[in-house]
Amino acid sequence: MADYLHEKLLLRNDPFKIGAPEKPEIWASSEETKEMLEKTIGNILVSDSSVLGILWGELGTGKTYAANYFLHKGTEDLVSDLQKEGALNKSFRVMCFPKVVTAIGGRRDVQFLDKILETIGLGLRQNKKAEEIFDKAFKEKDEYVSSVIERLSLSFEIQEMIKSKVTPVEFFKGISEHYLPGKTDIDLARLPYILDVFAFTIKILTHPTYGFGRVFLWIDEVERFEDMPAVEREINYTFFRECVDRIQERFAIFLCITTARPDVSDLRAYLNKAVMDRVVYFIQMPFLSQAAQAKEYVRKLLEHYRLNGANVEPFYPFTGKCVEEILRRGGAGFEAIPPRSINIEFQKALASLRRERLEVSPKKPVDFKTLKQIRTP
Repeated sequence: MADYLHEKLLLRNDPFKIGAPEKPEIWASSEETKEMLEKTIGNILVSDSSVLGILWGELGTGKTYAANYFLHKGTEDLVSDLQKEGALNKSFRVMCFPKVVTAIGGRRDVQFLDKILETIGLGLRQNKKAEEIFDKAFKEKDEYVSSVIERLSLSFEIQEMIKSKVTPVEFFKGISEHYLPGKTDIDLARLPYILDVFAFTIKILTHPTYGFGRVFLWIDEVERFEDMPAVEREINYTFFRECVDRIQERFAIFLCITTARPDVSDLRAYLNKAVMDRVVYFIQMPFLSQAAQAKEYVRKLLEHYRLNGANVEPFYPFTGKCVEEILRRGGAGFEAIPPRSINIEFQKALASLRRERLEVSPKKPVDFKTLKQIRTP
């Protein structure tokens, strides 16, 4: 099957994935949306204040894709561009924690606060520079570390743990033993300690001498908070509020929310007033609202995943008219269409070609009449 994909369709991989890839290689959706996100994140990179932002929109509009893109390539490219422009110094570095995906309450091993602690530990293990910063801070215990402990008013228990542990691995092992499930069933009792650990970690990672210029945390599927018990929701809201209030510099949280509600004010269904009042940026992920936008989205994906050196028409292995007809039947041109719906339609189309091993070539791309004869519903 791979031979047909490469030799006949001239693609190195299937461009049309249903789920968002962990590290997207390309931004194929609306350029206006990308530009808005770049301006927003660019503003955050060049400022010092901590920021809370919300990325919201309906199912399939690309929120998770956007989060994954700016977790890696998007933010790295922005930093490079801003350094070339002189807006950031050459030594400026960014750390993005692994994305947190919320979970519905009930099982203790998937509670939101548990995921936060797990993400901190994982982020330090995966990022060599982060581990070096944390390790250096623990070993030197310089005046900055002492000032952080004092300014954050850390609990006695956390202070003692900081003093006794010499590596980040030992520190988080101690935290896990004390504050992950099994030691207490009451999240409210764990919240102050987890906030202490999180705030202390971010402050160390953004050490003014050898730390990161900005640390990002992306949290996906925040709409699940609506299904949580009221007490658990309030605990999570408190976490967001306290993070912004206590970590006042060089930290950014982005919350991704799936909702069909049409107005920003409707987001209060997922976040309380105290959190909403601290949100600096609201970014809505739109549908691809025009047939031309949808067609350009398909072209970009096909072009990006095409084998190097392939001299073919922009929409190969399809004709342009075939692409228009697939999109028309998927909704483009009549109403707004989400990128995921486009991916589904074209994934089915490519699968039909691969199943039938249809004879195609640059001189004989697939037209819609041929595709219709072999395609499943």
